[in-house]
Amino acid sequence: MKANFEETISVERKIEKEDILEFIQRIVNEIFDTFNDKSKSLRAVLIDEDDLKEITRAGKGDLARLLQSLLGTVFSFMKYKELSNKSNPNVSVILHAKREKHQAKEYTITKLESFSIEIHQLETNNLDNYPRQSYSSLGFV
Repeated sequence: MKANFEETISVERKIEKEDILEFIQRIVNEIFDTFNDKSKSLRAVLIDEDDLKEITRAGKGDLARLLQSLLGTVFSFMKYKELSNKSNPNVSVILHAKREKHQAKEYTITKLESFSIEIHQLETNNLDNYPRQSYSSLGFV
């Protein structure tokens, strides 16, 4: 009879990007902060191509359409704000949003268990080599 148990733990370091929904929330917050600041005017929002692709994939493209609608609305309000104010804002802002990156560790635990039993049939002529117990010593008569 054999039994084995083996456990291995491997650690892999990798760079992970900020969650896409948190990224969109941060962009929206920055857009509204800029919009509410009377000394600034938002001129453009730049989003990296990879992040834009991931936004498009999330929610079957619904998030990308919502973000595009929001940006169109904000730019319309900005234009209206500029036209209604006699004094133009002091600073024009281009928002270049990038996803935050952080180092992460990925742990993989592999467990290997094995149990095996081997049964061999003994030939009757080899039984003489094995010690015999007397039944009387075990309490049987």
